[in-house]
Amino acid sequence: MKTGETILTTGHVPRADDYSALARGRPFIAHEWLASVLFRMVQTAFGWNGLIVLKALTAIAVAGLLYAAARLLGAPPPIALPALAFVMILAAWRFMERPHVLTYLNTAAFLLLLARRRSGRTTPLWIFVPIQIAWANLHGGFILGPAILALAGGGAVSGRLAAPGGA
Repeated sequence: MKTGETILTTGHVPRADDYSALARGRPFIAHEWLASVLFRMVQTAFGWNGLIVLKALTAIAVAGLLYAAARLLGAPPPIALPALAFVMILAAWRFMERPHVLTYLNTAAFLLLLARRRSGRTTPLWIFVPIQIAWANLHGGFILGPAILALAGGGAVSGRLAAPGGA
């Protein structure tokens, strides 16, 4: 929250540690600066309860994106809903007012976009680029974006090679 406040006040991302007594003045890399700004803006506009609502809305969005991806890939609702409920119950303890929830959201967005492509819907590849750029400034879990794309690409290639008359 303090980093977000500093960025909103000064207009730049801090480069030196001004928070701790032992590291004061040392180089500081605010790798989650965009999440800090987002959380600070929500807290300023809606108070501390706004962050709780943001957390709940993020969890709902993740569930909705994952459900949409499952349906696009052919999962029937009687299978998709209980599986999604199970996953969300397991993940519930990790949904906190912390930047990592934005990695959950971006992961779910990537999976939905890939499901759209696999199901034959037109989804341009460039759409991943702005999401990845934002993600890289929201949370360190951004490395999952390229990993997911690489796995999806590898799966597509191996599927073509394994098909009759592949290659």
